[in-house]
Amino acid sequence: MAIFLGAKGGDIVATQSASRLLAAVREKVAGKMAYLLAGEDAELLRGLRLRVGDELAFEEDFAHRLDLQLQEFAQVEYADQLAGACTSFTLLAKEYFIRRSSVIAFHGLCATFHDLLFRKALVLAQTGTGTMYPDNIPCCLLATGSAGRKEFLRGTDSHYFLVYPDSQVHHAGYFEEMRYRLIALLDQCGIFGAGHRYVDDGWLWKGSESEWRSWSSSQMQRMGKLGEILAVLGDLRGIAGDETLTAGLKTISSELLAKEQGKDLYGQAARKLSSMPVALGMFGNFKTLRSGEHRGMFNFDEAVLNPLLINVRILAVHHSLVETGTVERIKGLVNAGHLGVDLADRLLKAYHLFAGYRIKQSMEAEDCKVKELYLNPDELGEEEAFLFKSGLEAVINLQKIVYQVFSEQG
Repeated sequence: MAIFLGAKGGDIVATQSASRLLAAVREKVAGKMAYLLAGEDAELLRGLRLRVGDELAFEEDFAHRLDLQLQEFAQVEYADQLAGACTSFTLLAKEYFIRRSSVIAFHGLCATFHDLLFRKALVLAQTGTGTMYPDNIPCCLLATGSAGRKEFLRGTDSHYFLVYPDSQVHHAGYFEEMRYRLIALLDQCGIFGAGHRYVDDGWLWKGSESEWRSWSSSQMQRMGKLGEILAVLGDLRGIAGDETLTAGLKTISSELLAKEQGKDLYGQAARKLSSMPVALGMFGNFKTLRSGEHRGMFNFDEAVLNPLLINVRILAVHHSLVETGTVERIKGLVNAGHLGVDLADRLLKAYHLFAGYRIKQSMEAEDCKVKELYLNPDELGEEEAFLFKSGLEAVINLQKIVYQVFSEQG
């Protein structure tokens, strides 16, 4: 395990903790080396060794506890064990984020457990569906929204698809029962401390491959809701079940999106979506609400985070990238020559700042429930306000690129 969980060579978002530690070391050395007496340099170096030793010890201990928890979860046999496993993992993920403030590491931990949880729940649902059906009837489970991107920022915008081959339509009753069992199993589990309760069953769609194709095609007729369409079909990711079936469904979604992109209505909707307002005015001041309960504030998701996620998604889908995560999409756009290195660097920093802020607010919310967040910019420190503005400027530049792409197309 790397010294910092989630660290990937050179990734801005992943190496924030390492950078802060190294910066602290440099500052401590630079501030004292010039004034050290004979023999004091050794004492300073011993102190630095202790600091690094503490960080290594934390990482090794955390890795050990994580491995144990994953091993214990792999041995779960009964439905009533799921909730306890979710609670334990939530505490572990929170502990790491509080210590490291790494968005990549937090999302990686959550994604690992999320997929294990759904795979385990799928197995339990299959084994408890009765003896009248044969074993191992093929199906797959796909996720979209934040779960599809492996970015557990809000926890309530994820949706899932339980799909079976057309050859198994005579077993529709089996899959309907499986679906209800999945809902019951996961209803008892708050996903990563977000307090998400599945108060209705609309979050889990069930149907055959042909029914899914028909449902997806019908979504493409709602061009006024292009943002929702892209969030569903663009962020689609397989998490369990038959891999061949999953690949086929992904191909269907990609083909549907590609077919629509050349049409005028798609271009108009994309330009409108790319122009959604952000919380930064023309003269570099924060743009806040002028009236109402939240006067002097701005909606964090609508005016900060979503414009970044949505515009990166639009470009990624437009250029047929297979990645679903925002960080991977930004890197993919750079590697393919669709985004400049400097702007990508600023967008990655903005994503780390915005997503990290959202995660912290979610953790601090009462009962860990993720509520609509309004931010008063006056409560930001001078440095934090500067970073927020810099990040929003990068988002605005990205919006201009997306708008231009579809203006030229139209």
